[in-house]
Amino acid sequence: MKILLEKEPDLPDPDPDPAVNALMDHYMSFLTKTRQLLVLWHRSFLAFVHRYKSQLHDQDKDRLMVLLQKHEPLSAGSLMGLFP
Repeated sequence: MKILLEKEPDLPDPDPDPAVNALMDHYMSFLTKTRQLLVLWHRSFLAFVHRYKSQLHDQDKDRLMVLLQKHEPLSAGSLMGLFP
């Protein structure tokens, strides 16, 4: 997934919301998981946030921060300051 998220071009400009919403739903589905998530999951999450943070709404950013608090990566420093 990380490779797909980093691939050019970005999601289509006219209406990227359905794709961004689908990705949000994918990541938020992990909110109910209790197991330790793999580093690859965190890398793809980071790629998603870096690529599409300007297209995320404030409530989406808040939801993602809750998810990060639940599934803190082993190296939390790499994800700190994602949202200004």
